[in-house]
Amino acid sequence: MKFPRRWTNHCADLLRAFNNEGVQYLLIGSMAKSFHCSELDAVDDMDLMVNPTQENVRKVLSVLRSVPHAVDPAELTLDLERKMVQGGKYMRLFTNQYDPHGDVDVLSPAKEDISFLEAAERSTEELIRGLDIRVQVASLRDLEMLDSLRKRAQRRESEEAHGTRS
Repeated sequence: MKFPRRWTNHCADLLRAFNNEGVQYLLIGSMAKSFHCSELDAVDDMDLMVNPTQENVRKVLSVLRSVPHAVDPAELTLDLERKMVQGGKYMRLFTNQYDPHGDVDVLSPAKEDISFLEAAERSTEELIRGLDIRVQVASLRDLEMLDSLRKRAQRRESEEAHGTRS
């Protein structure tokens, strides 16, 4: 598998912390696709999907409080917890003034878009070699569905920004 171009210790720290705390998550995005397609070389960051249950979201937020520089602690509010449990929440982690894009993106999926538990059943466990970190990698089918949902959301945002949405 290919590491993201912006791979930092933050990525490994976050995965280890998620694993230690028993956070239910799936590796998604281009990094996950690299497990399915060895020729893929356009891995820009690490994308994770977390199970949007109350208990799991609390674990996610606990980890984010403990991993240095993950997010501004002031952003870790009950409102964020509520939004993550409702689903459809997207969060960029480890952004700074030099790199506003972030190293890691975390998605809590909207229940009507994709069932985390069903996606987890279709996932495979993989090892990130050299770091000895085990991750659950979303299936290619689920990666394609998530990509189409992302594109749909981007189109909707663009239409709203240009006032062309009906």
